[in-house]
Amino acid sequence: MLLPDMDGQALMKTNISTGQYRNKPCNVWLVSFKNCSIMKAYLLFVVLLLPAENLWAQFSGSSTTYAITGPQNYLKSEIPLAEPVVKGSTYLDEQWHKAEIVLEGGYGTEDLPVRIEIEQANIEIMYKGEVKYLDLRKVDHINYANNLTNARQVIKRADGYLVNGEALKGIVMVHQGKRYSAIKHFYIEFIQANYNVALDVGSKDHRKVKKEKLYIAEGNLLIPVKGKEKTIVSKLGADREKALAIIKQHKLKLSREEDLNKLVDLL
Repeated sequence: MLLPDMDGQALMKTNISTGQYRNKPCNVWLVSFKNCSIMKAYLLFVVLLLPAENLWAQFSGSSTTYAITGPQNYLKSEIPLAEPVVKGSTYLDEQWHKAEIVLEGGYGTEDLPVRIEIEQANIEIMYKGEVKYLDLRKVDHINYANNLTNARQVIKRADGYLVNGEALKGIVMVHQGKRYSAIKHFYIEFIQANYNVALDVGSKDHRKVKKEKLYIAEGNLLIPVKGKEKTIVSKLGADREKALAIIKQHKLKLSREEDLNKLVDLL
């Protein structure tokens, strides 16, 4: 290895393992890399100084540093995403429907234009050109008219029915049979925004989605309509065989609302 002497005029060879010059004794300030504290300090200084500029070169493609703020800011900045908003309707239907409202005391109104909000279980009533609000907790049921068929459907708050000991949320549409009822449960599911900036995929907004499930009710206890017909009616106790016979005779699929209604009518 070539090293300068103290005057910087002659190049001499040294053996790193011994720290001795080949041509003449080592009489300069550098004796060996292993023992020279000055050289160690110098190397440490180089190691600490160079990466700062090299790191900038890796990110910017240039060894020239720029101010992070001010007119010479060449750092790329991303526009922050807007705060997610909540989208989706929580109404059973956005359209107004005729309905008779039956209060808990048995008093019923004439048909009025109504809209039913599922999440909070409220009724919006159009009365003399103004929208009025009524909590479903003060209502026994609503005789709700289908705008297409004009058929009447009974609607109640869902929290009067239990699944595994827990009250439902939202509202239910009840088709009453002799002993059992067919229940169509409406509820709102909240779906969190899941947008991924790096991949540019997912939803930027939260969503409220209307969901529904079918049940067979005996009183206020519910049997989920899920799986095969044999599995569903196995929870009907003494009526199991009768239900299976009705299903077989009429070729019913209980996942279809009209078939479920027919089953409870015939049980």
